[in-house]
Amino acid sequence: MRCLIITSFGKEGYGHITRCIAISQALDKFKIKSFFLLNKKNKYISLNKIAGTYNWYSSQKKTLKLIKNFDFVILDSIKINKKYLIKIKNSCKLFYINDYHRWKLNDCTHIDWTLFAKKKINNTEIINPKFAALRKPFWTSKKKVIKNKIKNILIFFGGSDIKKFSIKITRLLNKENLKFRINVISPHKINLKNVTCHKFLNEKRIKNFLTKADIVITSGGQTLYEMACVGVPGIVISETIYDLEDTMAWIKKGSIIYAGKWKSKNVEKKILESINKIQLKQIRKNLSIKGQKTIDGKGGIRLVKKILQNVKRNF
Repeated sequence: MRCLIITSFGKEGYGHITRCIAISQALDKFKIKSFFLLNKKNKYISLNKIAGTYNWYSSQKKTLKLIKNFDFVILDSIKINKKYLIKIKNSCKLFYINDYHRWKLNDCTHIDWTLFAKKKINNTEIINPKFAALRKPFWTSKKKVIKNKIKNILIFFGGSDIKKFSIKITRLLNKENLKFRINVISPHKINLKNVTCHKFLNEKRIKNFLTKADIVITSGGQTLYEMACVGVPGIVISETIYDLEDTMAWIKKGSIIYAGKWKSKNVEKKILESINKIQLKQIRKNLSIKGQKTIDGKGGIRLVKKILQNVKRNF
């Protein structure tokens, strides 16, 4: 069998392509060939897995012709409109990661691993955080050891960090003379004491940084699931309307500390209050335990098993 994975990245962030890579790796485990249709080239996906790199949102005829060469399609996009989605659904066996719009659309399978996601919206659904797809290095993780004091902080606002939040956060911590070792994953340069910058990293190095960090300061999205898997406590600032639902769910679960929306007038005060609060070892330990109880890293394997069961029933 052959699978086409359709997604995009760039201004809309890198979370969608990250989880699609995770699904592709799980498909590899089951010896299912998977190929990507992307809006542009990505250096972390091998060329032999690329079916196309073009603006598939506008090139609908080209895309509808391409998908006919595959047994099933996995689509992950919040920018696609419903009419186009219906055209794709009518042309293939479709699995749609429907964790934002939650359109009612039968005759395809909807996937949503958001915590507390609403069920029974569509006829066929795969809905549960146990299906959260994480990349291969996260398939195995050890129990997090919580140190007495915070020494290492990781700051990560996605691969693009378009709004340069990492710069603003590190300047705030530097201004307050908080003596932590800070690693920042961002394309932007930051020349401050005790701050080391790293450009967009591969999945193994990202897991390594998350595992070694005592806390992470980040926004919502796919990173929250990776943090939960390795048990690293986090302070989360909501960056967009798209990450707000995930963030609220993890607050409810009790595995992160929320510092509010970035546009809030008192956000800097909230960040500093959150850092002060999370320095207590017992708080960090509780956050870590709740995260690792929720996400074990094997969700992508479970998800692909479900998908293949569904595909085989229709062969």
